[in-house]
This record gives sequence, structure tokens and C-alpha cells, in this order.
Amino acid sequence: MIVKICISNNYPVLLGVTMKHFIQHDYPIPKKSFQHFVLYLEKCKGYEEDAKKFVFMTSETETLDFSYDLVRPLFQRNMELKSGNDVLQLFEQIRKNIKLNRTAKSLSPAEKAVKLQEKRKDFYDGLLKDLLAKKAYALAQIVYGEKMREKFEPSVGDQLIGLEIFGSQRKIEDFSELFNKLLAEAPTNPTPAKQAAAGEASAVVAEPEQGKLTQDTCEQIAKNLMYFDSDKEKNRRLEMAERLFRRVIDANISLSARLFDSLIFVFTESQQWRQLIDTLNAVSPRNCTPEVKTLNYLKKNLLYCFEPQLRSQLKEQIESLEDTFFAT
Repeated sequence: MIVKICISNNYPVLLGVTMKHFIQHDYPIPKKSFQHFVLYLEKCKGYEEDAKKFVFMTSETETLDFSYDLVRPLFQRNMELKSGNDVLQLFEQIRKNIKLNRTAKSLSPAEKAVKLQEKRKDFYDGLLKDLLAKKAYALAQIVYGEKMREKFEPSVGDQLIGLEIFGSQRKIEDFSELFNKLLAEAPTNPTPAKQAAAGEASAVVAEPEQGKLTQDTCEQIAKNLMYFDSDKEKNRRLEMAERLFRRVIDANISLSARLFDSLIFVFTESQQWRQLIDTLNAVSPRNCTPEVKTLNYLKKNLLYCFEPQLRSQLKEQIESLEDTFFAT
């Protein structure tokens, strides 16, 4: 109520003094009220720095706890109304002042370190998500680079974020480096035959291990490959698409509609008719869920296949898949 009254009457000084008193005496300040207060100071000319100082003061309480969600309104306002440099300045100021609040005083040093690391990771992940949603890829790359310098446990999710950042900016060297690392580190799923040979057919299915290549991972890789559509980049895009397809088959991963569509698009754009034949040969109801639009796209582009035998073979394969998946 006090926050609403002061904001509606435009009393930033009175509100600031009151909030400081509340923080120093550890009054239970609702999170939403604190966010409204900080955002109000950010909007008041001359009080922008005070807004950040109050965020840093949350470490002096037991009721307010720093998280990206707490400061998200500040970042969203900066993204909407200010320059990229302003966003980066806010990022630097916040990330250098992330602390635990007083509830952590009973924790051991090791526990404090783990909890602080979790807070820092939450901050980076939340900000990156918002920057990518705004398509602010250049800013996201800077934040991503800072996150990679932190001692966080590496994850496939981080690598996929990197692929989106580099792909959207068509930075193929950086993209290729991450792509190679992702495919090299991700183990493949054993085929049923290999499982049986190893005596694993009746084993309990374990949780997916960290870094295992999954359908979703492959979908995101293939989607980001689509950014590289210039003549200069197409050969390298094709090489990566072929490697991805081989890994998908070796890992016994199902071709979802999106993954299948992306691979067919790349192979068709590159006029890799034999690769398309191999891809369609690998497709069955057991491992693929294609959409009719993908087959229609391929069918329309057959006029660019100038080898009659290959064109005829592809036409037969497309008709067979249409009968298999879409016959009524």
C-alpha cells in the first residue's frame, strides 16, 4: 500500500527512505512490491543508480532473495527503451554484485559456494533467454561469452544456445566449432541389435545421460543450420547436415517432422540427389513422422534433377512414402 501511494503521488525520496528502513529492519517486503519500487526508481530521472543499489541491498535481508526474476523488469525496460550499451552496463553492475542474503549465514562455505553458483547460473540463463526472445543476438553473444568464462558445469543446453547465437549472426566458424564439439561429445544410443548382443535387452532403462544426443537436440541443430543460406556457406552447411544425418541414423533417433523437413530442405537446396535417396531409404513409420508439405517441396524440386534415373528413383520413393504415411 505504501509503495502504491508513494508511486501514485510521485514521492521517490520518501519511498526510498521508507524502503531502506524496511530493509534495515528486515520487514517482510513482498517481492512484487519491491519490483514495482525498483522499477519506479529506474523510471525517475536521477534515481536510476539508486534502483540498482536497492537491488544490491537484498543481501542484507532474510525476506528478499536475489534472482534473475527479481531484476527482470529492469532488464526488460532497458531492452525496450534503452541502448545495447545500457543493457550491458546493467548486466555488468548486477553480475558483479550477486550475493546471498542473510538466510545463508548458517551454511558451510562449500554450501554457500554452491548456492551462489546456482544464483549466478540462474541470472545468466534468465537473461540469455530474454535476449534471445528479443533477437538481441549480439548482446546475447557477449553475455554468453561471460557465462562460458564462469566455472559452470558444461551442458548441451549451453551449446545449443551458442549455436542459435552464432547461427543467427551467420558466424560459421564459431558455429562449426560448437557443432563439432556437440557431435563429438554426445554418445549414441545403442541399436536394439547391439543391446541384445550385450545382453541388455531386459535391462531397466536408465535416465538419459548428460550430453546424450536426442531428437530435440538434433532438431535444434538442424534448425540453426538453416541460417547459413549464402553460396559461400552452403557447402559447409551441407557437410554438417550430412554428418548430423549419419549420427541420427547411427544413434537410432527418430526423424521428427521438423528434423526431417530441415534435412530434406538442405539436401534439396544443395541438389544432393543421392543423399536424398539415402535419406528416403532410411525412412519408415518406425523412425519417422514426415509432413506432406516436406514431400511436396521435394517433389516440386525434382525438375532440377537432370539425371533421369535418379529423378525416377526419387519420384518412386516419394510416391511410396505418400502411400505409406498419407494414404486414406
